[in-house]
Formats: sequence, C-alpha cells, structure tokens
Amino acid sequence: LGVVICSGVERQYTGHTRTISPLRSYVPVCLCLLGSSALSNISLNYINYPCKVIFRCSKLIPTMVIAVVMNGRRVSPREFLCAACISIGLIVFAMADWDVSPNFHIFGVALVFGSTICDSLLPNLQERLFSNGSSRVEVTFVANVMVLFCMLLVFTASGDVSGALEVALASPAALRLMVAYLFLAYCGIAMHMQIVKDYGSIVAVLVGNARKAFTIILSFMLFPKPFDVKYPIGCVLVLGGLTAYAVEKQRKRNAGRQ
Repeated sequence: LGVVICSGVERQYTGHTRTISPLRSYVPVCLCLLGSSALSNISLNYINYPCKVIFRCSKLIPTMVIAVVMNGRRVSPREFLCAACISIGLIVFAMADWDVSPNFHIFGVALVFGSTICDSLLPNLQERLFSNGSSRVEVTFVANVMVLFCMLLVFTASGDVSGALEVALASPAALRLMVAYLFLAYCGIAMHMQIVKDYGSIVAVLVGNARKAFTIILSFMLFPKPFDVKYPIGCVLVLGGLTAYAVEKQRKRNAGRQ
C-alpha cells in the first residue's frame, strides 16, 4: 500500500500517467513479486533463517542465466566466475550466523528454491517492460497495484489485515517506525528500479548483493557481535567479486570501442 501511494504521488508529479505496456504484461511481474515474498516467508515454517538466506544469496547466477535466455544478454565466463565469488561470499556471511544446526525439510527447500527463481525472473521481466518504453514509475505503480489487490484478498480472508492494524494503532512508536521504513524502502525500490532500467537486471542484482554485504558490515558497527573469521573471508569474496566484475565490464567496454 505504501509503495502504491508513493509511486502514485510521484506519477502525478512527474506527469508519467499514461500506461504504455499492456496490463497483461504485468501479470508475470505481479506473480513473481508475490511468489518471491510469499514462498520465502512460508518456507521459514520448514527451514531456519540462515538456510533461507543461503539459498537466496545464490540468485545472482540464475538471474544471469535467465538474462541470457530471455533478454539476449552476453555474459562471459569471467562474469559468471565473479558472480560465483559474490554468491559464495554471501553464503559464508550467512554461515557465520549459523549457530544452530541446519533445519532441512524438503518442502521448505522447495519453497525457498521457488522463491529464488521468482526473484531471478523478476528483474528480467521488469527489464523487458522497460524495453517496451514503460517508465520506472509506471512499472512500480502498476505492478504494486496488482500485488496490493491480491494481498488484500488473501490477508482479509486470513484475518491478518485487522491484526496488523491493531498492532500499528496500539503502538505509536511502531507506527512511526513503519512510516520511516516505508519512506526508506520506497527510496530503495525507486533506485533499484532505475538501475534495472538504465543498466539491466544483472547489474541490479549485483548492487543488491553488495547491499547485503554492507548491511552486515553496518550491523557490526551499530550492534557489536562476537567476531568470526568467516566474516572477513565473506567480505573479501564479495568485494573481490564485485571489483573483478567491474574490471571485466570495463575491459569489455574498451574492447568494444576498439
């Protein structure tokens, strides 16, 4: 609801009120948004949180494969190697927090795997909408209106809407945190969508993975925790992979100019 309100206001302010892509082309985007969130959260009933993080950290590689197949992107073996380093680094980060035995249930693994595939398809589907001439604000607004409609149906039937409203209204502090989170989340979503539009799905997922690493680093600064050697190893792998990927992209650009 918050994303719909913010993108609707921005849409009116910027004048991008015309919907260019047909509404049927937004259905796969809506389904992937729902699948990514719902399957990921439901999987926590069957597997623990570190296990979920480990699976979702690997989405960069399927995103690259789907970009090659769906959007005709050219990805070199070196870029796949960089993606593997980044994914392994994030997995090492998650393993450092794995202070309980892994809880593997085949149904939970299937759910989080499905969530990862939805997450990998999503930026590629968004990139295809952008190639049709749709603006960032249009894609954000229309896709989230569809998601909001589906979520309202499900959560009203389950009774979760009334429960969430009771919690928000009972605690002004919680409501203020939700509003602050909404503003920051929309800024992040808007920037992420602009990266997809300007640079493509692979770069957007790379930036998202870098964000995960820096979130962990920031959490150490704000909330000190016991040191584990896996943290610097994961940091070196992530930052090294990102740097190597940037160098490889620059090398390809220079070769293209020659």
